[in-house]
Amino acid sequence: MALLGIQLKSNVYMLWRWTGIVISIVLYFAMYFPVFEGYHIEHYISHYGASILLLFASLSYGLQQQVLSIRRPSPPYAAWYIWLNTLMVVACWLMLRWQYRFLVYLIPRIIHDSCAFMVYINHDYNRNLVNTPNLLYFPWKSMGFPQMVLNPLLAIAISYGVSHWALYYSAGHQVITILSFLHYYTDSFTWQRDSPHRRYMVVR
Repeated sequence: MALLGIQLKSNVYMLWRWTGIVISIVLYFAMYFPVFEGYHIEHYISHYGASILLLFASLSYGLQQQVLSIRRPSPPYAAWYIWLNTLMVVACWLMLRWQYRFLVYLIPRIIHDSCAFMVYINHDYNRNLVNTPNLLYFPWKSMGFPQMVLNPLLAIAISYGVSHWALYYSAGHQVITILSFLHYYTDSFTWQRDSPHRRYMVVR
């Protein structure tokens, strides 16, 4: 998703990206495993969080300047993408410091799902425009369900089914966690420029 928005892969971009990932992982551990191997995660966040966020903001500024100087014309909304990602990380850190834990869950969830559905709906609409090779969509599309509604409805229904199944098995939570991390890993190459999925998406 980052490369779709910025369209520039450089050392600064990779440093910015991995800094954001590391901060997100630390916040994840602070939410689910506040005491990990004897270490109080929130203690380290309160002491070093501001310095790390300042580093992340500095990298955001450097990446924005690099995009503007190298990419002519620069990709639309590239600066917005960089700074909104930065703001999301800062907001989650602040919500955790202020003990608004529900918002730490909610903020990235809404942003991630909204962006993801925009990409998925666009891809599926283009792919199924002439015919419907996806058997999961075929019976519903023949009933007149628009792609904008069908895609998120099916995703939410499948997610609900998997989550409901996980409640009845001791390893259910672990399976959901593994699938979640696997999803983020596959996203790193699913939408690359030469992947089959990009044939049905136009990125300007």
